[in-house]
Amino acid sequence: MTVDSRGEVSDFINRSTEVVVTDLKMIAQLLRQARSAVTGGFIFGDVRYLRIISRFSIRLLKEIESMSRHAVFLDAHPTALLSKEAIAEVHAWLQLSSNLSHLSGLRRLRIWLDCDDSLPWAREKEEPFLHVLKPLDQMSKLNCCIEVPRHVYDYKPAKSSLRIRRRIRQRHFGYYDWNARLHVLSRGDFPILEAGQPPFENVTQASLEEIERQLVDGGVDVEEQFIDDSLIDEGMWVCKDGIDLSPWASFLM
Repeated sequence: MTVDSRGEVSDFINRSTEVVVTDLKMIAQLLRQARSAVTGGFIFGDVRYLRIISRFSIRLLKEIESMSRHAVFLDAHPTALLSKEAIAEVHAWLQLSSNLSHLSGLRRLRIWLDCDDSLPWAREKEEPFLHVLKPLDQMSKLNCCIEVPRHVYDYKPAKSSLRIRRRIRQRHFGYYDWNARLHVLSRGDFPILEAGQPPFENVTQASLEEIERQLVDGGVDVEEQFIDDSLIDEGMWVCKDGIDLSPWASFLM
C-alpha cells in the first residue's frame, strides 16, 4: 500500500466511523496514541464522530456533587475513602471536556449516562455532574447530545447549545444470590405515577408529573405511599387499592 493510499484509507475512516468509548479513562490514553501505532495512520485525535457510554455508581455521583462545592472545581480532590479505580474515574469525568477539546475535528458527540445501581437516579443532584460538560459549548462546530434518565428536576444548562435528551429509566434489575440463583429487583424512578391508571384516569401525564414533583418537594415517598409493592415483582406498577388521597388533596386539585 502506497503512502497516498494509506492516507485515503485514513481519511475515509475519519469521515465515516463512529468511535464508541465505554471507559472514560481510555480517552486520555487514546489521545496519546502515536499515528504510527495504527494501520492506515488513523489516530483518535482525528475522530469526527464519538459516542461515550458510561455508568457511574451513586457513590461517585455524590462525590462529584461534594467536590462541586469547592471554589475551584477541577482542583478539588476526591475523598481518600474511594478506591484508586474510583478516584481515576472521577478525574476522568472532571477532565472529559478538557480532553475532548483536543479533538479539533470532532463534529458529533453523543454521551449516554446512567448509574450502575438500582438506586433511583431521580434522587441524586445531577446539576453538578452535568455542569462538568458545559465547556463543550466552546466547541462551536460540535453537535452534542447528552442522554440521561428522567429526573424530578430536569437539569437544563442556561444559554447552552448542549442538548439533553431524557429517557425513562429501567425499573427491573437482575442479580444473583449467594447460591447463583437469578432474581429480579424492581425499583421505581421518576416518573413513578402513570396517567390513566386509577386513581389518575382523568389526569394528563404532564400534570401528573408536576403533581409528583410537588409530592417529592413535600417530603412524600411516592413509591412507598402510592404503589402496591405486592405486584412490583410481577412488573406491574399500579396504585394501591382504595388509597386515601385526602392527605394529598392539595396536590391533586
